[in-house]
Amino acid sequence: MSKKHAKNTKHFTVYRPNILNADRPAYIAKPVTVQAVGNRTSVVGDLLVIIILGLATAAVVMAGTLSRSDAKNPHTLTTAYNPAILTHSLPHTATSSKHRIRKKNPTVPGAAHPHPESACNGKTIMNVVAHEDDDLLFINPDISHDLAHHDCVRTIYITAGDDGRGAAYLLRREAGSRAAYSVMLHTTKLWNYQQLVLASGATVVSASPYDNPDISLVFLRLPDGNLDGEGFDVTGHQSLARLKAGAISEITGVDGGQTYTSDQLIATLTALMRQYQPVRINTQAQDSGIVVADHSDHVATGQYTALAAEAYAEQIHHPVVVRNFMGYPIRALPANLPAGDVAQKSTAFFAYAVNDPGVCTSIRMCAETRSSYGLYLQRQYLGIGQ
Repeated sequence: MSKKHAKNTKHFTVYRPNILNADRPAYIAKPVTVQAVGNRTSVVGDLLVIIILGLATAAVVMAGTLSRSDAKNPHTLTTAYNPAILTHSLPHTATSSKHRIRKKNPTVPGAAHPHPESACNGKTIMNVVAHEDDDLLFINPDISHDLAHHDCVRTIYITAGDDGRGAAYLLRREAGSRAAYSVMLHTTKLWNYQQLVLASGATVVSASPYDNPDISLVFLRLPDGNLDGEGFDVTGHQSLARLKAGAISEITGVDGGQTYTSDQLIATLTALMRQYQPVRINTQAQDSGIVVADHSDHVATGQYTALAAEAYAEQIHHPVVVRNFMGYPIRALPANLPAGDVAQKSTAFFAYAVNDPGVCTSIRMCAETRSSYGLYLQRQYLGIGQ
């Protein structure tokens, strides 16, 4: 910080909830600065007043210092906060360099970390999926088993899963992911968000339970590509499928925070693999299905993950285990999970579902509405050739 502060003065920056930009489908952080004198209790009191007055939700972020010693670690005061503060307004059109990913500056002062936490006492399992429920519907119960074995788990969500509904919906889905993993971890701890600067040059958003860096949910927040891969009007018909096919040259996150070419997206996934060093990568099937068509994002995610894993294997000079899990087509296949696994899978998914108005929230509701989600919960299949 450039200014010198009095010894007993605390300076905090509190970010109010983002407001929707009417011109572009993104959220803009609105900072409110609070200066307080005294101990932590008085600061918390000030924040509660701000919350009651409606300037913040129940989750806030503080960046600053409590003392001169704390100045060496600006993250000392970081607590759980609204992930919306890490979003940006969409950038103006500009030409991006082939070797440099175009991005905005971090919204939160001092919130960007040069590299993600990667140390793990056990083995690391990585899941790479398109949407915030794909890991719960198609890879689980394996994730629950990995967490029960105390493995480190890193789940990468390539798209925002926004379904053309805007940023508010993506934030609800991210909240659902956190809730599901909290259930699988048997924890009620809050989650910390941070921005991670990767070796590829990309900056991504990551969430981990407080005091548990072995678990990471990483959000790239790219636009949902729609079932057929044609995207949505609100996000300019951007999609992973169109990027992979060369129909568009680049794709920008719905929060406007990052723009990728196809090669840069592969490099970013490879950088995440290199950083976390997984012994196994779970992702989605690369074939679209015959009887039941899969979502375009599922297929493209499997394809991009395969390319990234191949690059990662070349870098580390040994093969990488990649498992591809089928998506929507499994609903036409026989139920194959034992009752215990169905129960585990359902509990995690319904914790997510509370935050997503587009899905059923109980076994009974799934049955009464004849929802496909109830079918997914009873099944798990690997893709062709696995």
